[in-house]
Amino acid sequence: MFKKLKESERIDLLEYLSFQTRTGMSFRSALERYIESKRSKNIINAVSAVIEAITLGEKPADALLEASIISSVEYTLISNANNPAIAIGTVVGLSKTQKKSADALKNSLRSGILMLSGLLLLIPYFRSDIEQLYMMFAQMAVLSKGGVAHPDIPFLVKYWWSSFVAIGMIGAIYLMIAEVLKYMYRNHGALYYRAFGYTVYKDLVSILSALRQMGQAMTWSQAYATLSESAPNSYWNGLFGEITENLRQGGKISDVVAHQSGIIPVEVVHCFIDGEETGEEDTYLQKAVELCQERYDKAQEQIKIAVPFFFELLLYFLVGLVAVKFTEDMNNLGIMQVLSGIK
Repeated sequence: MFKKLKESERIDLLEYLSFQTRTGMSFRSALERYIESKRSKNIINAVSAVIEAITLGEKPADALLEASIISSVEYTLISNANNPAIAIGTVVGLSKTQKKSADALKNSLRSGILMLSGLLLLIPYFRSDIEQLYMMFAQMAVLSKGGVAHPDIPFLVKYWWSSFVAIGMIGAIYLMIAEVLKYMYRNHGALYYRAFGYTVYKDLVSILSALRQMGQAMTWSQAYATLSESAPNSYWNGLFGEITENLRQGGKISDVVAHQSGIIPVEVVHCFIDGEETGEEDTYLQKAVELCQERYDKAQEQIKIAVPFFFELLLYFLVGLVAVKFTEDMNNLGIMQVLSGIK
């Protein structure tokens, strides 16, 4: 019955909860104090729902998950931690890192679509001026050649409402593609990662960080079994289930992970192998987290350069088409001959 909190609002709330609960304050008291200074109805409604759930006997992590304040992976991290306050602090740190390196591809595509939409929205504004210009050239051609002026106004100018139709189609296509990608991510994770390889780094940062925290409170078999129940998509669910089964049969984690080298980076696979050989799993998991974050940030920087450049080329192409069409129309109207006869 309330909108999902913005990422900045979510981080602010979790950061406050982490600080207050570390000092010994209960979750309910911290939440009640938090909304005392808030005016946003969205935040008040979301936090009030969490308070009500806790009052009815639900665990804080369950109430936060139901209110969409934490994700399934974050829920696993918090609910299985020895100290939930510290786990929430870890979630805050991960969220801040991911927010800082927001999905550059999505933002760049949105900016490019807005730019094209803005260009189309200018057409109705200049419609009358362009029509008058074409009519003037046509009349000049009539004075030079005789006949009746019938200027051929460009389609998007003559039927200005079509620009809004084009904007609607662009928006509909964008939303449709977004929904298809969401479906692919949830139900065909392996295919999604093969198509958008850089995104696996972002998920690995969250998953490996949660795994580190859980490994300190339970056995690795229990950690992977728990993660399997709250995996972000079908790919991780199947992988963690396979690892859990392999561990129960006396196998190694690296044996399963090594067969995923087509999706999981080789460097991360080596971290699992080295961690098992040295007994320093936690140290090598941290190394893998840092590696994945570095690779994801580098991919984001490349996207920030490549995608805007693509839209700039598209814009230049459209402007070039308009210029070529305008020149052809002037030739057909005879304006070039008229102007060449003026001395």
